[in-house]
Amino acid sequence: MRRFFLPLLLLLLLFAILLTALDKFPSFWWDEGWTLNVARTLVERGYYAQWLNGQPAPPGQSAAFPAVFSVAFAFQMTGTGLWQARFVIVLYTLATFAILYALGTRLYNSRTAMFAVLATLIFFPHLEIHPLYLGHQVLAEMLMLFFLLLGYLFCFGALAARNWLWLGAIAFWALGLVSKAQPLPFWLGSLLAAAMFCALHHRWRQALGILVAMFATVMVVQGLSFAPELLLGQRALPSMPTPGLVQVSAFVTDLGVRARVLLILLVFGLPTLLGLTYAAWRWFETSSENFARRVTQLMLFAFAASWFAWYALLSVGSLRYLFPAAFVATIFLGALIDDAVWRFDWRTFARERKLNSRALAALGVAILGGLYLMMTWQQVSQITVSPSFAKETTAWLNANVSAQQLIESYEPEIFFGLKPRIHYPPDTLNVEVIRAREIDPSFVLTYDASAFHPDYIVVGRFGRLYHIYANVLEKGTYAAVETLGDYTIYRRQDVVQ
Repeated sequence: MRRFFLPLLLLLLLFAILLTALDKFPSFWWDEGWTLNVARTLVERGYYAQWLNGQPAPPGQSAAFPAVFSVAFAFQMTGTGLWQARFVIVLYTLATFAILYALGTRLYNSRTAMFAVLATLIFFPHLEIHPLYLGHQVLAEMLMLFFLLLGYLFCFGALAARNWLWLGAIAFWALGLVSKAQPLPFWLGSLLAAAMFCALHHRWRQALGILVAMFATVMVVQGLSFAPELLLGQRALPSMPTPGLVQVSAFVTDLGVRARVLLILLVFGLPTLLGLTYAAWRWFETSSENFARRVTQLMLFAFAASWFAWYALLSVGSLRYLFPAAFVATIFLGALIDDAVWRFDWRTFARERKLNSRALAALGVAILGGLYLMMTWQQVSQITVSPSFAKETTAWLNANVSAQQLIESYEPEIFFGLKPRIHYPPDTLNVEVIRAREIDPSFVLTYDASAFHPDYIVVGRFGRLYHIYANVLEKGTYAAVETLGDYTIYRRQDVVQ
């Protein structure tokens, strides 16, 4: 029991940090708004849908159903609110840390596992990719990693001759793959690499088990994609792929974007690259008698390395796209810290002052850790908790806008609890925004809200940043009537309050 004392103490500390200002920091924002609106509609109206102009609409840019159903369950049990929704993700985040520790222990040792968890706190020097920051929001990354890593943990047990554990691996992998769209090709690559390795070593039982689990998981994913419709029938509106989204986010060959991504990797991806490089070197240099351990190490390496390569070569470069690969690779980074720093004889080095390859590796990793610790601390020290005014804006609209009037906005967080009719741009606008922001600054957005004759337009951070309503507001037919924090409320001139 003593060996679990430090991990449990660390988990309790992380739990306390994650609960701090849970409904205040960060401010309730765009990505969360879509998911919470679907969860609230599910609980209050019985529809798996957004609510558009008084009618159910496809979930659109909401997270997938595992996140929505988890949040809706919390709403059903404890009431509707931002705190309740974020608390669900806090639980998933803590569980993900625990699974990371369990994998590190089984693939290396308990000390490596502890270093891996600590690495997730130190080597992510930007809030956008820090697990405690992502775990403080209703986003799908931690949910996805929870299910996928749990699937790999079950896979490890199945490879070690407990065949019934394949059922758990299939179920959890499938849930992880439907939680977000990105991991599927990298997960497939990890299983194919492992199956080929097993076949080369004539481990036919393990190779067959991996291939059967892979095909079974894909089949379960296909079935789970219809889970909302199967559970709710016509009260579940299908999620439709957004035309053009893949081209502006996952297959970007623009040279300017590629150069920017390489700069991002030099700053934020270096620890991941070092961890992956060390894992590959150690995997080829050593041969473990535990075949299941060796295969699972290969699977996780293939998953993280292929994701990292995609981020470098084809992604649009959003930092959040790097996070899953970096998080998984902390297992290997933990092994590097254990081998290069912890096991290094610092007393002998201090006495003899002899610089060899072993000493250079220890000093390099230690200095790098210190630099990233300072960078991360600088980010954390600048955190300020400020009100978002989303709730106040919703309250103002509920008090001053009639149920028949139409509110237009691209700030979904203000729709949470909003009673009047609402209208928002189509999902394809997000594709245009990404193109204008990341690829072609000269690109002009085509959306024109005046075609829908809204009585009110609410412009918040997203609407202001990307000038979504500038083409309407510059005509002078709308006038600002209230400003609450980041939100400015405009009323059409001919509307009588």
